[in-house]
Amino acid sequence: MKVYYKDDYIKKLFDDLRDPSKTKKIMQKKISVDILRILKKRFDQLLASPNFYFIIDKHIGKCESLTGNMKGKYAIHVSANYQMIICPNVESFDSNSLKKCEEFCIEGVVDYHGTKQIWIIP
Repeated sequence: MKVYYKDDYIKKLFDDLRDPSKTKKIMQKKISVDILRILKKRFDQLLASPNFYFIIDKHIGKCESLTGNMKGKYAIHVSANYQMIICPNVESFDSNSLKKCEEFCIEGVVDYHGTKQIWIIP
């Protein structure tokens, strides 16, 4: 899968996460090492997926579609409260379109408690 980012700052954080040999530990200043390890695992799983439908079908990170002001986006659970918010690059959200989708955008990571959302990244 191909990934792009909502903004340059998010790209910088995930680029740092992607290559541990060159890491500057930028993201580690934002979240704990335990959460960071799971986030890296989820990120690697997303990149290794053949298409977006695979992520949904295999329940990677308990992938779930969002509603309301986040309609069209999906949450990938990193922990009980932390979720990575991603958006597939599709015009339609039917299964055929999602099976053809090989690109998604990372919007960030949110600390989610019921109706309260606190963006950790950005």
